[in-house]
Amino acid sequence: MAYFLKGDVGYYPKLIPNAKEVLRQLQGDDAEMQYILGTAISATMEGEPSLVLAKRALAKALELQPGYAEAASLLAQLEPPADDEAAAAAPPEEAASEVASEAASEEPDEVVASDSATPAPTVADAAPPAGFEWGLTL
Repeated sequence: MAYFLKGDVGYYPKLIPNAKEVLRQLQGDDAEMQYILGTAISATMEGEPSLVLAKRALAKALELQPGYAEAASLLAQLEPPADDEAAAAAPPEEAASEVASEAASEEPDEVVASDSATPAPTVADAAPPAGFEWGLTL
């Protein structure tokens, strides 16, 4: 709680495991800690799985405390508008038919014949970069 109240995003990576431990002990039934966890994850982590975790924590906070305005506003910020989501998922018919016609009109690239007498290089053939030493380098 102290890391969150500092208001510094730099403390959020330390906050995440502590918030998870509190929620584990409370069996997930703490709306404020769910909100804190969702806020920390959304502010510090990247990628779709992190976004899903943040949304899940915020939704759980709203489930436990339906009037939680901060959780509702952050969840709304994380979810894209429905119109943009539908447009991104399905391209317009004109663009799809244009892409298909371009692909059909292109000729295939020439296939370069490989010399079967020369074996492909293996991992054992790879040389280390210049200056590389095996073992501990301090």
